[in-house]
Amino acid sequence: MKTMLILSIAFFSSGTLYSQIRNGIYLDKKDNKEYKTISIGKQVCLAENFSYLAYVDTINISVFGYKGNSIKKAKSTLSFKNYAALYSWDAAKKLAPEG
Repeated sequence: MKTMLILSIAFFSSGTLYSQIRNGIYLDKKDNKEYKTISIGKQVCLAENFSYLAYVDTINISVFGYKGNSIKKAKSTLSFKNYAALYSWDAAKKLAPEG
């Protein structure tokens, strides 16, 4: 049984990514999606769910309630629109923003 991680908060405390946040917005260059950010003390985190969907295989990246492998169909589900994707730890480490 694999454990899935809901990557809903990513903290940026320093480094290249931190310098890419402009006016409370982080632009993920993998898919040009803009994420709102929020400052908590000296750290900055995403204020919304990380939702990069490189593929869907129901093992490493999935969308709750969706059993297929079509990215387009997965993105059209209510679950994806409300909560984004579920990632295995390995997939999250590869796909989530660095920093």
